Amino acid sequence: MKDSKKAFSLIELLLTVTMLSFCLCGILITYINMFFLSDLSRDMTLATNAVQSKMEEIKKTAFDNLSALNGTTFDLDGFTGLTAKALIEVSDTGYTDLKIVRISASFKSRFQTVGEDKDFNGVLNSGEDADANGRIDSPVELVTLIAKLTQPFLLRNAKVMEYLLNADTRKSNADLRRLSSEYLRPSVLHLRESALNVFHCLSVI
Repeated sequence: MKDSKKAFSLIELLLTVTMLSFCLCGILITYINMFFLSDLSRDMTLATNAVQSKMEEIKKTAFDNLSALNGTTFDLDGFTGLTAKALIEVSDTGYTDLKIVRISASFKSRFQTVGEDKDFNGVLNSGEDADANGRIDSPVELVTLIAKLTQPFLLRNAKVMEYLLNADTRKSNADLRRLSSEYLRPSVLHLRESALNVFHCLSVI
């Protein structure tokens, strides 16, 4: 009488081990990526907080002294060594009493560099300008319109509104929200949404 019991052959065993190895590798890679994403999220939060904190300091700067901040850099709190740097850019808007302040932060998170300032020197070196726009870009940046305090309230607000409405009509509503994401003075905060809504209506027409 023949024995009905069957055993795995060597080929079947090897195939099983191979498939199990692939599955374990996939799980391991996913687990490692979760660590990387967690660290990236933490570093993004640290960089964002540092940029917002610096913008709060700039709010206390006299308007006539803002231009002196153009091109200056500062280290980001929460990062060790020369692994993080932020650049301050101050530009004119066409009005003598209204300026744009932009802060972009670049930092190292694990094995990748976030932002175009790869060597963290605050200068756009050769090979760093990925989108060829002549400036340092980063996922962590803050843009603010700053009005001079000496201007009368209504005139200052009117100039902010006029600047927003005369902006490039090809810009999307999201781009303008980013441009006017934060005004320095509480007196013009209420104009932000109304200006964007008016501009959005004009761009649709």
